[in-house]
Amino acid sequence: MIRVRFTTLTSVKAEIGTDKSTDDTDFTKYIDSASDLIAHSLNRNFVPTYDTWRYRREAMVNAVTLELDRDLLDITTLYQPSGGTIAATDYQLLPLNESAKYRIELTQEGGQIFNFPSRSGTVTIVGWWGYHDDYARAWSATDSLQGTLAASGTVMKVADVSVFQIGDYTRISNSGTVEAMRITGATAGSLVVQRGELGTTAVTWGSLVTVDRYQHVRQ
Repeated sequence: MIRVRFTTLTSVKAEIGTDKSTDDTDFTKYIDSASDLIAHSLNRNFVPTYDTWRYRREAMVNAVTLELDRDLLDITTLYQPSGGTIAATDYQLLPLNESAKYRIELTQEGGQIFNFPSRSGTVTIVGWWGYHDDYARAWSATDSLQGTLAASGTVMKVADVSVFQIGDYTRISNSGTVEAMRITGATAGSLVVQRGELGTTAVTWGSLVTVDRYQHVRQ
């Protein structure tokens, strides 16, 4: 399980009613400890992670239904055990009216089954895993990148720094490539970020791509 923080240093200090920085290191340790305890106690991640998960034949309910053992929020790519991908129009994620999914069902219209050519074959799922009560609104388009951000860069220029908080997770995605970052500081017109967070890889981004901000669960 990838380590994530379920709140920010800014939010904790605002709740306590302090703007002093002398205890920031201790507060950050407490946030990490509390986040770890919540995740392990509930066996659930409340911040999504981008990951690849594989399932053998034993996870199948039937030839067209796969039971998952962790919360799934969104699929980037679904691979057949026999090779090749399954189009998003050929499967549905269940349950339909909940954000966190735990079952994949191939549609009758798609005309496919999960084809296992051998006992070692696996259904491979690449996507975002975790729990959110309204994942369709979890990533909010908040700003845009002002200038190129190199893969090794740690300073991201945005139009309005004030709409972000230190500790926030941000996401940039374009043409099938995605990267999450965590804000660790701010300067005039720029955010200091930790790159390749939540299981993603740092890449170079061009100017004016949208910067999403992660909104934590509401309940």
